[in-house]
Amino acid sequence: MKASETKILIVDDEPTVIAMFSVWLRKQELTCYSADSVVEAMAILKEHHVDLVITDIFMPGATGVDLLKWCKQTEREIPFIFITGTLDAEFVTQALNLGAKHLLPKPVTRNELVELVQEQIALIETDEKKREDDNQIKSELSDVRKKYIDEVAEKEVLFMAVIDSLAQAVSARDSYTHNHNRSVADYAVKVGMAMGLEEDVLTKLHIAGRLHDIGKIGVPEAILQKNGPLTDEEYDMMKQHPAVGSDILRTLPNFEDILDIVLYHHERYDGYGYPRGLVGEDIPLLARITAVCDAWDAMTSDRVYRKKLPVKEARKRIIEGAGTQLDAKVVKVFLTVIE
Repeated sequence: MKASETKILIVDDEPTVIAMFSVWLRKQELTCYSADSVVEAMAILKEHHVDLVITDIFMPGATGVDLLKWCKQTEREIPFIFITGTLDAEFVTQALNLGAKHLLPKPVTRNELVELVQEQIALIETDEKKREDDNQIKSELSDVRKKYIDEVAEKEVLFMAVIDSLAQAVSARDSYTHNHNRSVADYAVKVGMAMGLEEDVLTKLHIAGRLHDIGKIGVPEAILQKNGPLTDEEYDMMKQHPAVGSDILRTLPNFEDILDIVLYHHERYDGYGYPRGLVGEDIPLLARITAVCDAWDAMTSDRVYRKKLPVKEARKRIIEGAGTQLDAKVVKVFLTVIE
């Protein structure tokens, strides 16, 4: 493969990054396509043959890791180089497990990028026979099967983009909630893994964690941002957010499996929670897991009306809440996870 025949896709939501990378690589006689989102990148990959993808990880909507997953699911064996300004351990691990070739932190120098791309082109040339064999196998697939694989994978990426858009809608009104939702989702998945839950159940936990406070869209901003204790009337309004969130998600396709988590994540094990006052194991397990993670992150994060608690104090309160506010079995697992 000649360098001039190599086609590279650059994916980044920052136009200046795309422009800079394109100039650098075109000077190497490389053909460059560009996209400012995962959805646009998917469209380009469907229409054009691409030899190498250079992508940011964190972008509005779906992430660069989602794009790599989509390529794997649709049997597009394309090497990926990730470039990101935020080295998130979870996303880095996912990317490497999926076979990402390299990961570079921003800012990236011209020499770094060009050398890495040239190295990858050399590997592509070495591996060209294998790629030809893979293409032969792909060509034997029926058009119907290929179309089905593409559609299923595309729906999954678009679904994740919808989740991120909903989470962004809440964060636009309450920046604390956005970071809080990500943390609760991460904690919940780790607790679920420690409890031996299946992968599809862990996916539900992650999605519910990201969206468990979506109902706060219906809470007045003056209450969300109040710098002090809520009045009884304001607290009653805040307590409506689980039901409001469940009602919002009920109107959308594909969210049926997480409705109970969103609705019941403020129920208490002793029956004094809301909105239904469920007791003990009448509360769905995934809602009980989310409740513990929600309580922990709320205590260990800065809020408008108070500073975060020291970890030691938060741990003490979680233990004190076991059996009353929280499920003691879940608390026990959670403590092993954070330690």
